[in-house]
Amino acid sequence: PLQMPAMLESLNAAGVEHRADFLPLAHQLDQMMELVPESLHLIPQLRSYIAGSEQAGHLGDFLAALLQAWADAHGSRDAIRVVLQSFDKQTVKKAGAHCQGSMQ
Repeated sequence: PLQMPAMLESLNAAGVEHRADFLPLAHQLDQMMELVPESLHLIPQLRSYIAGSEQAGHLGDFLAALLQAWADAHGSRDAIRVVLQSFDKQTVKKAGAHCQGSMQ
């Protein structure tokens, strides 16, 4: 996984504190995860975050693992593009504001 401890901790905290703003993105991502076979192993972690169970405090860790899986997914670039383009831009902007604020 990516080695950015301060950023991961910040995202982990933001994922808990602003969970309501991240959940719409998590649900959208959950509907699209099967398009990228290289990230299928991360579905349980995402669903755990959505359910508020053991992974609820690990959004940053999940995102780091997801980005690493996608970076290694050379045969799935088009599928990754579809997933990223499917996100609602206003929802991304709202969640992203929490990330920027927590990493300053």
